[in-house]
Amino acid sequence: MLAGFVLHMQDTVPQPLRDLETGNWLVFNGEVYSDFTGESYKSDTKRVLAVLSSCETQEDRARALDDSIGEGEWSLIFYSRKEKSILVGRDRFGRRSLVEGRDARTGQVGFISSVAFAADSISWSEVPVDCFQVIEAAAGGETRTIARGRDALPVQQKTLSSSWDTKQMFLKALELGVRRRITSHTLGPTRRFAVLFSGGIDSVLIAALAHRVCDDPSLTIPLVNVSFQGEAAPDRIAARQALRELVSIYPARHWDFIAVDVPLAEVRDDHELIKLHIIPKSTVMDFNLGSVLWFASKHAPSDCRALLTGLGADELTGGYGRHRTACQKGGEKALKAELQLDLSRMWTRNLGRDDRCIAAHGKELRAPFLDQDVVATVLCSPLSDLVDFSVGSSRSDGGDKLVIRRLMMDLGFHETAVREKRAAQFGSRMAKLVKSGRSGKDEFDVSILATEEDLVLQLKSSGKAEHGNSMLYQEEE
Repeated sequence: MLAGFVLHMQDTVPQPLRDLETGNWLVFNGEVYSDFTGESYKSDTKRVLAVLSSCETQEDRARALDDSIGEGEWSLIFYSRKEKSILVGRDRFGRRSLVEGRDARTGQVGFISSVAFAADSISWSEVPVDCFQVIEAAAGGETRTIARGRDALPVQQKTLSSSWDTKQMFLKALELGVRRRITSHTLGPTRRFAVLFSGGIDSVLIAALAHRVCDDPSLTIPLVNVSFQGEAAPDRIAARQALRELVSIYPARHWDFIAVDVPLAEVRDDHELIKLHIIPKSTVMDFNLGSVLWFASKHAPSDCRALLTGLGADELTGGYGRHRTACQKGGEKALKAELQLDLSRMWTRNLGRDDRCIAAHGKELRAPFLDQDVVATVLCSPLSDLVDFSVGSSRSDGGDKLVIRRLMMDLGFHETAVREKRAAQFGSRMAKLVKSGRSGKDEFDVSILATEEDLVLQLKSSGKAEHGNSMLYQEEE
């Protein structure tokens, strides 16, 4: 059985969509940012179905998805009536959720879905991005794979020659990535979007570029900041400082700062739904990170269609502590390998989880840093232009995320440019809602959440050096 539930439509298109001529069916979740058919379609689903139905075999369709569609964030299920088989796949980064449920006893695929459901008899996993899967309905559900035709990551042939080239090409590509995600074609006539705004350099850069590429000066840009400790959370403090810089640099733009204050009671009320949407993830760390996005989407403006995030910036430009460690132990070669590893596994570590938590409230996750042109620019850039661990971190002249920090200085964000990275669960203080002594790798259960009494004790001891539960977390996201 195929079933589709649509968040937004550019045209009146039911899901699943049937090709009346061939009898093929398509369930499509995503956005395509290029006109790959040469024809005028208001609906991406219609465009994709037309391309897939024109192919003879599932192998041809797999190639068409990689070679013809172009930049886009999507997952899909396609049924070929002629072959009596189902093609399953995601974009090369896995930016849209797709999970498969297998019978825990036989291992046979029984469910393909954007969101899992809890059942002891079903084992869930993310649908991989390095291949397409074909489920042979005529052969009792036997599954085979079609390897992707080339490396899953796009690579430009040209090698950039200088740090100026890298910075300018990175800015150009990222501006295009933002523009693609806020056009009227992908957002509808209202063009309502918001920025997930932690106050860190990634989210501030996305907000600045959204202003620069938006040709409607009257459009208000909402900035959504989530805190589990009110005005005392580090991300709230950083976000208000960054807002002052935004207003100073771009005074003509109206910025709507949305301070989302989440009480412990609301986390408790929603914890079962959050647990459901992070499946197949289940750890405390995944719950904490998923919660930040869950409440950002829940409390974003109701007419907002998409949340722009800084996802991917750390993986591209050396934002994690493990990147510095790799460089110190193995030099540039080891750092490059660590960055490529991080980028190649985002589909299973966080992208599916994050998409599900945002989509639960009728919003779409859009990640300009993971635009194919941004990634291609980074992959052909000298590593020394992206990151420089020979000096201290968070400096405009070196350290982690060097190319982003230099851009921020050029744009006038002198405070934000040197702001240190803080993981979302710590910056928002979500990690403080977990009882002391718990590791981020522990399985989440509601009993792990702190009580109101625990929070009072935390406040009483807040004058002491921070330690305890937050120190037990590994910097994995």
